[in-house]
Amino acid sequence: MLIDHLLTMLTTKALQLRASVACLVLFLSTLACYPGGPGKGYRKNYARVIPLRRGERVPDISEGTIAASGPSQGAIDVDSPRYYELVENFNSEIIFVNGHRNVNVRRMSKRCQDRLMMLSIYVRNTWPGVHLRIFRSYQVKPFCKPGSLHCEGRAVDFTTDDSDTRKYGYLARLAVQAGFDWVHYDTNHIHASVRAAEDSDNKVKGGCFPGNGKVQLQNGTTVDLSALSVGDNILTVNRLTGKLLHSKVISFMDKQPTRKFEFVKIKTDKVTLTLTRSHMLFVANHSFNDSILHEGVNWDSAKPIHASEAEIGQHIFILSPKNSTKSFEIVMSPISDIQYKTLRGAFAPLTTQGTLLVDGAVASCYGVVNSEPLAHAAFFPARTFKFLTINTNKNGILWYADILLLTMRYILPKSLFSLM
Repeated sequence: MLIDHLLTMLTTKALQLRASVACLVLFLSTLACYPGGPGKGYRKNYARVIPLRRGERVPDISEGTIAASGPSQGAIDVDSPRYYELVENFNSEIIFVNGHRNVNVRRMSKRCQDRLMMLSIYVRNTWPGVHLRIFRSYQVKPFCKPGSLHCEGRAVDFTTDDSDTRKYGYLARLAVQAGFDWVHYDTNHIHASVRAAEDSDNKVKGGCFPGNGKVQLQNGTTVDLSALSVGDNILTVNRLTGKLLHSKVISFMDKQPTRKFEFVKIKTDKVTLTLTRSHMLFVANHSFNDSILHEGVNWDSAKPIHASEAEIGQHIFILSPKNSTKSFEIVMSPISDIQYKTLRGAFAPLTTQGTLLVDGAVASCYGVVNSEPLAHAAFFPARTFKFLTINTNKNGILWYADILLLTMRYILPKSLFSLM
């Protein structure tokens, strides 16, 4: 009888596991902020060279957003210590306009130089005898415009030296393959730029929120995410209506207290939300004048985006005291500043709602994939079967999320993933 009972238990668990695996394939989803997950390198691996169209940008977002080349770090003057961080590019395969008279036109960040060197190789191999022609690179005052990445040696404007405009679309695509973080096929030339951080490609991606991010428990106390435990009920919003409620923490998809991560700090005049580049938050998909979003009003305007896609002027959803009472409501607040910073430690709690309030701002529990509802659907088995989230207070990646990552690598198209 004991053996029969054990066999029955094992058969039941096997059936549950089969159902879960079937759900994984059915929902086709993602790992929330998995370190080293998809994104790195996907832009660079094209099966064939497809030329950019005139006016096209890769990625198709503003140059100053974190997912592209990022915001300006301030102009570099010739008498600044940062000036000596720039390198001189004397590659004989690259033609610098006026480079024989002005050495500054050859100066650029190390990251920009590396990408330019690779691009020159691509050009030589694609069109023998043709060279890159750089006509605008590092610029010093008073010639550089405020906010221009040329002022930091992070941007170059170029064509081929034969001035054959038929090559420019292909040249722009080669710049993407060479690893430039933002490429724009302008009217009669190519503009390409890079991020400020030299090691940004090597940063471990994932984690979602820093350990000192604050959440509110059901009893009203505030705790750090590093002190949060599975089973705690925290304040969040209903993902369908936008109404405030408490949701149970059922798992940690990622808990990495000692590793370093690159975070985006999104500031309004009331709160600062810190989260990883590929993690998702909610923004209003059109402008409001701090409209009240109480009891579901205007929640339909909430659009999930990756933190790297956030832009100054967009509205995020935050917690605010209600009419001088002890109650709270959700309001919209415009983004006033965006920064990025490397911090140690990161945590990714999963709630039953799939949403949470961190540092007073509404965010999703998910990231990486370009569909927040799809990500929430994929974790339905984890919310349904408790054995899928056993021992989730331990450090590391939740095994269920790890399986999702392996699944999506073989099933999902790359276009569904955040290009980080």
